[in-house]
Amino acid sequence: HFCGWCLLDCGDSDAAHLHVATCSHQPPGADDVWGTLKAFHTAHKKRCRLKVAAYLEGFEADIRADIERESASLLRELEKEEEEEEEEGEGGEDEDDEEEEEDEEMEEVGGGDGGLG
Repeated sequence: HFCGWCLLDCGDSDAAHLHVATCSHQPPGADDVWGTLKAFHTAHKKRCRLKVAAYLEGFEADIRADIERESASLLRELEKEEEEEEEEGEGGEDEDDEEEEEDEEMEEVGGGDGGLG
């Protein structure tokens, strides 16, 4: 069992649920163990951006600049998708319907209980 926010291997279900409830990667508005599919995707895009940035720090400045230049379009796309998801989450007309659909999708992804742990 692992944390749906940070992917930490927690060992068993109880430990995973305890961790998920206090995970520092849990986005604002997530309810302890429960989250929407949209929040899950947004959290992982942010996590990916942070991991890529940390990885790039290991290179010399000139090499890092080359890598960033060559991958700029991919990194911009990742940021753009996250911004679009955040904007959609700021109160669209059918937000309740979308959340219900996401909850159903999350139940399918999470094996029925909808939890991220």
